[in-house]
Amino acid sequence: MSELAELVRLRDPQFYLDDPYPAFARMRREAPAFFCEDLDTFVVTRYDDVRRISRSSDGWSVGEGILLNDVIYGGIAQSFFPEGIEILSLTDPPRHHELRRVMSPAFSPRRIAALDESVRRHVWEMLDALEPGDELEYVNEVAAFLPLWVVAQLLGLPGDKISEFRRWTDEFVKMGSAGTVEELARAAAEIQPMAAYLMDAVGDKRRRPDEGLISLLVAAQAEDDKLDDMNIVMLSMEVLTAGNITTRNLLSGLMLELATNPAERKELVADPSLAAGAVEEALRYVSPVTGFIRTARIDTEIAGTPVRSGQHAYLLYMAANRDESVFPDPDRFDISRPTDPAQLAFGFGPHICIGAPLARLEGKIFLEELIGCFPHWDVTGPPQRTASLLHNGWTLLPVTFAR
Repeated sequence: MSELAELVRLRDPQFYLDDPYPAFARMRREAPAFFCEDLDTFVVTRYDDVRRISRSSDGWSVGEGILLNDVIYGGIAQSFFPEGIEILSLTDPPRHHELRRVMSPAFSPRRIAALDESVRRHVWEMLDALEPGDELEYVNEVAAFLPLWVVAQLLGLPGDKISEFRRWTDEFVKMGSAGTVEELARAAAEIQPMAAYLMDAVGDKRRRPDEGLISLLVAAQAEDDKLDDMNIVMLSMEVLTAGNITTRNLLSGLMLELATNPAERKELVADPSLAAGAVEEALRYVSPVTGFIRTARIDTEIAGTPVRSGQHAYLLYMAANRDESVFPDPDRFDISRPTDPAQLAFGFGPHICIGAPLARLEGKIFLEELIGCFPHWDVTGPPQRTASLLHNGWTLLPVTFAR
């Protein structure tokens, strides 16, 4: 166990970059509730345990924070925002259910399906501008901007602020990065212009409502006096940020894994109906979000290990999505893999990502349009990974397309 303790460096972003999967496999075998003493946190690596804790709102809370930094620094993320602000991911039931009920029409099957045509057209325009044989820095020219354009449509925002959205949300996500309190505070200060912009948007939607999420939240104020303008701004910031990072990492992972697994790409090109399965496999294999924290409400247990009220569980989606008892040959990228049981990249239970259907739509449309335009592509330089405690992605991915 002491050797395992030396391997598992939760606070070190390099740990997650240096192929942590052998360590995760050992944890599942030897210590499925691995105790990190300095953080008073149990690291959960088995699929069934992650699901069980995720669905148990009575036994486990998100109110003390969901980021590893919230454990390291003590609720650091919410401390940078005004008291009383509601953050969907940090709200326990029943209030969490109330907020999701208000937001859910924007993510309904009808609303998501209505975005299909505009998303497909936007993807086609992006691809049509590419020249075969030209090298493209894929992350910063495609993967970072498509999700923000789509989530702007969902919110009811114009598409002329995408570069600003990218800068603001990249700062927001630094709440989950390895940094000092001072560095996290600077990141929080950098997102104030986003809050101001969205506050103006709230006023505009009150005068000229549409079908976007901000308008839905404004309309809900009549029935929910807790849902003031600042809370609408906070919820919109959360949707923008989640819609940026998670889907960016998904699109980057899809591109890389299909390039490095040419047999899988050839199968996809021959049968485009596999696009949805390829998206699910990329979500499982890449796990765009490393994991989230829960705090025990009561004395309980994980895998037979006693847990006291107030102690934390770190739900490692990266590990649970490679659980060999659930996913045969888990370290192989296989776009034909059955999608039942489901991967856990979006979480599970009451806090499953509300935007998951939108991310799936983007990934599926992008793949379908990509293989229609460019059935061949190569990664033409070394990819550069994102050093983060929160998300599993790339900062650079040079790609050349061919017909």
